[in-house]
Amino acid sequence: MKKLIMAAGVLMATSAYAQTEVLTGVTRGKDYGVVYSLPKTQIELEIKTSKVSYTPGEFCKYADRYLRLNNVSPTPETYWELTGVKVKSVG
Repeated sequence: MKKLIMAAGVLMATSAYAQTEVLTGVTRGKDYGVVYSLPKTQIELEIKTSKVSYTPGEFCKYADRYLRLNNVSPTPETYWELTGVKVKSVG
């Protein structure tokens, strides 16, 4: 019986010790409250592009006459196309 009371006393003492009040970040007076900060969220962008280079052929001037294509350009050009965008939030 004494061992049971002793074991119960030890358990109550250790559990009472764990129930301590922590007062970090608390201010008193007119600014009463808890001070905390939110995590900074970042946005990560992954953008996929492709480079398109158009080089006209030797007979591009005759495409209208022989192939019935009206919008064939005789000048070379280079441009970029946006093929995909992925957005992720990083905490």
